[in-house]
Amino acid sequence: MIGKVLWLVVAAAFIRPAAAETCLIFDTPATVQGKVAAVEDYWILQVPKPLCVDSPPGDDLGTPAHNVQDIQLVFKDTLAAKPFTDQNVTVSGHLSPPHGNFNKRPVILEVETVKKQ
Repeated sequence: MIGKVLWLVVAAAFIRPAAAETCLIFDTPATVQGKVAAVEDYWILQVPKPLCVDSPPGDDLGTPAHNVQDIQLVFKDTLAAKPFTDQNVTVSGHLSPPHGNFNKRPVILEVETVKKQ
């Protein structure tokens, strides 16, 4: 019995919990890194680690999004996105939940600045 308990203690020491998601908040400024990809007629930012986005405290602005692996990018000028396609970038802008038929992903980033990494 003591041998089994000792084995469990040793095994538990090597088990690491899954990395927690990074949580962002809808309706706030955000800066996110990732790779820009063109999908159909819009652009996404593929993030290296899943993240989550939640409503501001006391508000139900949007449905919380968990395990987000890509964010739809909305550029003021869609031609501005082309030079960044397939590039690793840092994007700053405003997070929002999808609104309207042109938003295809659960998290939208209205782009203010983009910088190549």
